[in-house]
Amino acid sequence: MTARKNHEGARAPSALRSLALGLLASQALWLAGCASAPSAVSSDADRQAALKRASVGPLLDVPGVAAATPQQPASAAVAGLPWQDVIQDEGLRQLVSLSLAYNRDLVQAQSNVTRAQALLTVSQADRWPTLSALFAANRAPNTATGQQATSLQLGVAVSAWELDLFGRVRDQVDVSRSQVRLSRAQEDATRASLVAAVAAGYFSYLADAEQCQLLERVAQGRLPALETARLRERQGLISKVDLGMVESQWSAARTQALQARRQVEQDLNALRMLVGEQLPQALLAANRLPGQDAVKVPMASLDSQQLWQRPDVRQAVAQLDGAQAGLGQAKAAALPRFTLSAQAGGVSGTLQDLLQRPHLAWTLGVQALMPLFDQGRARAQVDAQQASVQAAVAQLDKSLQLGLREVADVLAVQHALEQVEPLVSQQVLAEDARYDLAQRKLAQGLLSEPDWRDVERSWLNARQTQLQWRAARLQQQVSLVKALGGFQR
Repeated sequence: MTARKNHEGARAPSALRSLALGLLASQALWLAGCASAPSAVSSDADRQAALKRASVGPLLDVPGVAAATPQQPASAAVAGLPWQDVIQDEGLRQLVSLSLAYNRDLVQAQSNVTRAQALLTVSQADRWPTLSALFAANRAPNTATGQQATSLQLGVAVSAWELDLFGRVRDQVDVSRSQVRLSRAQEDATRASLVAAVAAGYFSYLADAEQCQLLERVAQGRLPALETARLRERQGLISKVDLGMVESQWSAARTQALQARRQVEQDLNALRMLVGEQLPQALLAANRLPGQDAVKVPMASLDSQQLWQRPDVRQAVAQLDGAQAGLGQAKAAALPRFTLSAQAGGVSGTLQDLLQRPHLAWTLGVQALMPLFDQGRARAQVDAQQASVQAAVAQLDKSLQLGLREVADVLAVQHALEQVEPLVSQQVLAEDARYDLAQRKLAQGLLSEPDWRDVERSWLNARQTQLQWRAARLQQQVSLVKALGGFQR
């Protein structure tokens, strides 16, 4: 009977070891059987596969794009060009420089980059042991004599340094590294959006200022007719009804001029908000829209590979890399975690002996922890990270599709504006000639006042249409550069 108990006692540790090894093997097999994360888009083959998965083909295959854009030689990627190479207008350059220095959104984005870099340093430090100074004082009964004894220790210690056998800490570093790339892409996106918004606001301001000049010119031109009508009404040559019609026309023109002036003030307020600083006085004096050479669009091949330079696509790639690293970290969390602790230094019973004649001592310990029964926590964490990877893949596909749509939309607008250009120019030339002729006839008394107002109204509409076309053309050039990933540097 005793021999049987001893035999069963000897088999107990062996059974526990077998159980632990079986659980470890089952965990490893389960983790190995989990669906692997999609491959990163670091190579050309991976990028082509991602474009195919997102149903993003060559830009020239998009309906209307090939017709809107002639074949032109490829140049350096638009995303790598400094914004100074694109923006040629000096007034706009000053505004962009001020906005890059003072805009609060950009300052916040830059701070996020600094924070992510600091957190990456923290994660990298976890891969190495932290050496700390150690001083300990203990007072306890002596096991031999039963009297109270004092023990002092002075030295260095390493506490719970994780031996990264399964890559959990390495994956955490990869997560932090992807966060750095994500924050940098967000900074570039903020910078690109800021430059494009400042350019669009600047052109809108100049277009509205020039339109305000046109409307004020019309209102000022109707003032002599109003004074003449008032004089003739006092002389009894026209009725009050006729005078009221002339006053109504002048009031309508003046109202339009005041509304245009209000829009100019609103444009300036929007620019101040974007820039984050007082606007230069030279800008406040500018009131004419520049020519089309104010924005120089570089020649670039319409290759879908340029979409990878867009900051929103780079953000999606960083999120996918972070999700993949998080998946590896979740898998490693289900495996044993080995930590090492060590101490070395002098030990003595008194402070004087500790400083002068210490007894040297050291300790070294390794601890292994592995979750056995966690109510499915480890599996749920892996499942959650797999869902995050799938969501990141979908976001990457969506970003590529959105980039393709934005480029195609901008090129479609460009094609429409190019088709309208000769028609607008022809209309303005015709209305200018008609306006000059009507002015001469009016001075000679050969044209009635209502007919002159019709001519003036048609001339003003033609001028406003041309002004809107010029502003739209400049803003379209800015939008094209931004859609191709420009204004990041």
